[in-house]
Amino acid sequence: MTDQASEEFWDAIEQIQPNLFRAVALTKLHEIRENAVKTFENQLISGDWNEGDWQTFFEDNTWIFGYGLRYQFLSTVVAQPNYGGTTVTGQGGQRGDFLTASEADLRFTVVVEIKKPGSRLLETQLYRNKVHVLSRDLIGGVTQVQSNCRTWEMQGSQLPENREQLESGEAPSYTIQPKGILIIGNLQELDNYAKRTTFELFRRNVQNPDVITFDELLARSKHLLLNEERSLRPVSDPIGTSEVDFDDEELDF
Repeated sequence: MTDQASEEFWDAIEQIQPNLFRAVALTKLHEIRENAVKTFENQLISGDWNEGDWQTFFEDNTWIFGYGLRYQFLSTVVAQPNYGGTTVTGQGGQRGDFLTASEADLRFTVVVEIKKPGSRLLETQLYRNKVHVLSRDLIGGVTQVQSNCRTWEMQGSQLPENREQLESGEAPSYTIQPKGILIIGNLQELDNYAKRTTFELFRRNVQNPDVITFDELLARSKHLLLNEERSLRPVSDPIGTSEVDFDDEELDF
């Protein structure tokens, strides 16, 4: 088939099924995300990955963050950001996993830190009757995010270069008491009433950061996939031809 014939062929297809190319692209995107969720679930079970592996995985699949815990859509601004705190000798800087921002006409930065699914939420011993000791990983992670949020607000976000980058464009990003998100552990650890109560009361009463476990994040990614599947289901039009019913979605690979 010559180039001209090929072009005419695809033009004809486009006239017959104007949504075909979009359907193919969205279907391919959905397949990629399905494979990512399978990888997520397998690694959650095997526990083979370290924090760096999870960091790389989430960098490649930022869509998994999806909706923030307060139903704001989050997009990545930069991975492994430098929040500030560097001395004149170049020491003491605070680095993180992700600097994200809520999506809207105006955006607000959000600090995300990632631990491991195997990071403990609680210690095995009781502090008092029906109250468990919070784990070092959990307390340390919460404190780390709080410190990074403050450093980013007071120092990193105030640098002229950073402000110019974040506050330019059609949807500028601002930093005002940034929210933090800590991803850590697995709820399967909470195998009795005292553990469940201790953990949930703690995170419900921590103002910042929001604490989400890996299994909760996996469940959220599956929910996002389910919504995609619904948007890809064929529907029939009045003249008997079928096309894909799309929701408005960016083809963001």
